[in-house]
Formats: sequence, C-alpha cells, structure tokens
Amino acid sequence: MKNFLSYGAIALLLIITATSCGLNKNYQRPSVLLPESFDSVASGDTSSIANLSWRNYFSDTVLKMLIDSGLSRNYNLQYALRNISIAESQAKQANALWYPQLNAGLSAQYNRFSDNGLSGSNAGPGVTNHYFDYVAQLNLSWEIDIWGKFPLQRKASAALYVQNIELAKAVQTRLVADMATGY
Repeated sequence: MKNFLSYGAIALLLIITATSCGLNKNYQRPSVLLPESFDSVASGDTSSIANLSWRNYFSDTVLKMLIDSGLSRNYNLQYALRNISIAESQAKQANALWYPQLNAGLSAQYNRFSDNGLSGSNAGPGVTNHYFDYVAQLNLSWEIDIWGKFPLQRKASAALYVQNIELAKAVQTRLVADMATGY
C-alpha cells in the first residue's frame, strides 16, 4: 500500500510538472466590428496639422528661435532621446542572443607576508616572504532556446524602442505647444 501511494504521488507530480511547462501562446487580436465610415468625418479633406512640421506651422521667426532654444535645452526631451538610444542598444542585444558568448579576464595579485609571522623573513633561509599570483581565464557559453525566449525578447525590445520614439515625439509636441501658448 505504501509503494502504491508513493508511486501515485510521483506520477501525480510528474503529470503536474509536464502540464505546467507549456509554451507561451501568441497574442491574437480580438476581432472588433467597426463601422465602414464615420458620419462626423469629412471625406474630402485629407490634410492634417499632424503631418506638418512645427517649423512650417509657425511663421514668426522669434517664436521659431525660442522653440529651437527650448527644445535643445529641455532635460525631459534629452532624457527621452537618451532612452531611445538605450532601447536601440537593447534591441541590438536581443538580436545577439542567438550567438555564443565569449568572456575573457586577466588578473594579477601580489601577496607579501608579515615579517613577524611564521612565513615571513624569520622562516629561514631561501624562503621568500612574498609571491605573485596570475590568473587568465576564458569562458565560452551558449544558451539553446528551447522555450522560445529569444523571439519574445526581440519583440519586447522592438516594442520598447517604438514606445520610446513615440514618447519623445509626444514630449516634443507638448514642449512646442506650451512654448507657443506662452508666447
């Protein structure tokens, strides 16, 4: 009876472990029924202010100069632009996950014993009270993607990159709008 319970517990544990190791499912966008046209939108005019650059929108040269100065000196915009370069680096790193990693290191150490100790200068003739220790190491590692982690990381880093670009555009638009309103 004891063996039957222990074998049953092991089998149950194996079944739970096997069913819990499922792969990630791909996102499926739900279908949404949208109308073919909206009544409030005019179909003849397709131009939009969103397609214009702020330099072409404003005609006052003093305002353009103030906006240029404000954009070049704003810390929030600089921070957003730096985040774009960080996200771009992370996207490049996510593409490099398929390749093996090679790490190398060198170190040197000098040790000297106390003159008053047993291994110091009182230890006897021919015994040195110091030594050098040199270490050179080379590590090679390669991760095999069994569970689909690399493509998901690539998608996540690409989405983060696009998100940071749009955030920088939003910060710039807000700054231009605030400076033009204040002018």
